[in-house]
Amino acid sequence: VEPFFDELVSTLASWDLQDRMLKGAFAGLMTVVDSLFYGRLVFAPWNFIRFNVLQGGASHYGSHAWHWYFTQGYPAITFTLLPLAMLGVARAPRRRHLAGLILWTLGVYSFIPHKEFRFILPLLPLTMLYAGVGLTFLQDAASGDGNTDGCDVGCRDVDSEKLSSKVESSAARAGATVHQRGTVAVMPLLADEAASGNIRGGGVMFLTPCHSTPYYTHIHQRVPLDFLDCSPPVPPSSWDESDFFFDEPLHFLR
Repeated sequence: VEPFFDELVSTLASWDLQDRMLKGAFAGLMTVVDSLFYGRLVFAPWNFIRFNVLQGGASHYGSHAWHWYFTQGYPAITFTLLPLAMLGVARAPRRRHLAGLILWTLGVYSFIPHKEFRFILPLLPLTMLYAGVGLTFLQDAASGDGNTDGCDVGCRDVDSEKLSSKVESSAARAGATVHQRGTVAVMPLLADEAASGNIRGGGVMFLTPCHSTPYYTHIHQRVPLDFLDCSPPVPPSSWDESDFFFDEPLHFLR
């Protein structure tokens, strides 16, 4: 695993002016195409930064404490990989470039109030590299091979790979079949009702946070479906339809 670190860092460092010029050309082409279709000058990355960061529009979909990525987000997506990765960082003192990149990314994203797990998913491959170093160290310790200084007898009694696999698979099974399954479990019931012709009139209105259900992917019938609109408001400080519903549900339904 460790030689791959050196190769990856070397590849990143070898990016030259030609690579940057090619990326600039693609950015320019993107700007030209967007501007032609919108009929005005449009630079999508700037619009993203202006709305989500400068105007705070991303907070419309919720906000978390500044430390959320460090205390909840990153530990949740890495799960059993995190202790292995931390061990890998400790065992590779001369190859911590990518660990610094992980911390830098988490730090920058922490300045944005709206936080999601998916925003930091690109950090998983980097974490896996360090987890591989940590796992290799434990395997060497179990077999009595390699440099395992600092590992006591306990390292030799744990099959980390099997333990991590069992924990991950158990969590995946619970998350896919039990945890918060209601929004998906209701769809086959509605599909059966639609197929039987029992859904008439106004159809089905989902009074839930927006995009909570699979919607038409489970109901293959010509029945009207609707949900609370949660399109980003302009200006960002204004309310959308879902805000009005959850503030006064009965008044909204009248």
